[in-house]
Amino acid sequence: MALQSDISLETNRRLVGTIQPVLVEGLSKESDLLLEGRTRYQAPEIDGCIYITSGNSSPGAIVDVKITEAHHYDLVGEIVNGGEK
Repeated sequence: MALQSDISLETNRRLVGTIQPVLVEGLSKESDLLLEGRTRYQAPEIDGCIYITSGNSSPGAIVDVKITEAHHYDLVGEIVNGGEK
């Protein structure tokens, strides 16, 4: 498990600075100050998620998110380009 955690972190670090299309799921379970969403590579209840720290969007919208931080299983980012597509 420790080895897989390190591999996951390295994979996520490669995404920092990129812009990814993200499906917004709604308010985060961690804090109602964050939105939560998923990229096309993140399956619900299996993979991590993206915590969106800046910008507004509605659940179900697909938005461009610039990835700003990487954690072992989750990513952090900000909505760019005006939000919903």
